[in-house]
Amino acid sequence: MKNFSKKLIIFAFVFMAGLFSVKAEGNVAKIGDTEYASLNAAVNSIQLDNSETTEITILRDFEESGFKVPSTKKFTIDFAGHTYTLANAPLVGSTGTETNNFQFLKGSTIEFKNGKIVTKSNMNAGILFQNYSNLTLRDMTIDASASSRSGFYVMSNNNGTSYILGNTSIKSNYYAFDVCWAPQRYPDGAKVVVDTTGIIEGTIQLDTWGSPVDAVKSNLVIKNINHKGSFEAEEYLKKVVSINGGKFTADVNEYVVDNYAWNANTGIVGPYEKTSIPEVNTNNEVKEVTAGATDPTETKNVLDTALKNSDIDPKIKTKMVLNIVNNISAPNDTKAKVSDLLKQKLNNGKVVSYFDASVLALDVKNGNVLREFKELPSAIKLTVLLPKSIQKAVNGYTRKFYIVRQHGDNVELLDAKLSEDGNSLVFETDKFCNFAIVYEDTLNELPSNPKTFDNIYVYIGFGLISLIGIVLIKKHMFN
Repeated sequence: MKNFSKKLIIFAFVFMAGLFSVKAEGNVAKIGDTEYASLNAAVNSIQLDNSETTEITILRDFEESGFKVPSTKKFTIDFAGHTYTLANAPLVGSTGTETNNFQFLKGSTIEFKNGKIVTKSNMNAGILFQNYSNLTLRDMTIDASASSRSGFYVMSNNNGTSYILGNTSIKSNYYAFDVCWAPQRYPDGAKVVVDTTGIIEGTIQLDTWGSPVDAVKSNLVIKNINHKGSFEAEEYLKKVVSINGGKFTADVNEYVVDNYAWNANTGIVGPYEKTSIPEVNTNNEVKEVTAGATDPTETKNVLDTALKNSDIDPKIKTKMVLNIVNNISAPNDTKAKVSDLLKQKLNNGKVVSYFDASVLALDVKNGNVLREFKELPSAIKLTVLLPKSIQKAVNGYTRKFYIVRQHGDNVELLDAKLSEDGNSLVFETDKFCNFAIVYEDTLNELPSNPKTFDNIYVYIGFGLISLIGIVLIKKHMFN
């Protein structure tokens, strides 16, 4: 009897475990408190023209085929960290072209979030998401790397607005996604916005379905991405691509927005300024001559004008930099020319230091120098900091600073203004090559009315008059 009771208890436990197991294996999704045996069943239960978005929650990992969504459905699928393995059949699509895992028709609004979709190695589909709806992928991994079908698309966007957000990743051996312009079929265009920290592997493509129409309504905006693959766009569609962030293995410079560039060394798209101006801080102790722009706005305008008027290809992302090399060792011929100039122009001119200032146009992509500008369309102001090692002028002398500029064979003496704190000089130049800081100490002039021998008689006269006055006063007192 005791053994029979034990067997009965064990059987009951096994039976109940089996029931729970069947239930767990039998239910894939739920909407509110209603559970469904498959995701297809849950999606099919949603009414058309539903005003509110229906949320479907996935209960476990599962495998089943994809599905077709007609127009005017609104739903979100929260995968809750689970994995959806796509079965190979049945496929969906328009009659006679059932080659898709999913087909989402125009007018529906759909979001997939917080999960993973994977394909199997023998999958026959040509497109995973054939999309005409407003589709969002948020924090999803779409792994189609097992698919070996040539020309496979993970996501083909033909209409509506699609978002790839959060930490969404896409893996494809062929196309990660495309943005299609189908003016005859979908004149409103397809719009795709990418802002993900995930990895997108596979080609990104912009293509035309039907006859090209230049007034393109489709567009692609990439704010952030880690893209590994090629970037393809028909020539007339390149204008509708806007990239202002992310990392790319392909050169995407022709697609980035103004004042942004793709860096070939890092692969990163980021902001840059066409003109880079070294900053000067006169509050810090300076051990060497340092130069920078006095008026950054004015300097930017001059340098940008020089770039615009140059023969550099405007398609190349270029930036202008003011490059300063301090305390250079000047060539002997430069020293000789500076020395001759100082003898001609100054009485006792001395050289403090030599420096080189150059204006360079750089290729933002690789940092290569495209051109060195020896002359600008107009002068810019530069600030030169004086080294602390310079001794002050001795008492009785006044020091005046100058800049000597050597441009080719010409050597000129330029005026320089000393700052109120005595730490820096300001000068103007439109030519760039070798420069020298020089100074001249001059003896201070004596006062304009000094006490000289010519005036001694005046002083003697005043002295005699004073003496006579004193004698007369005393004589009058004694009388």
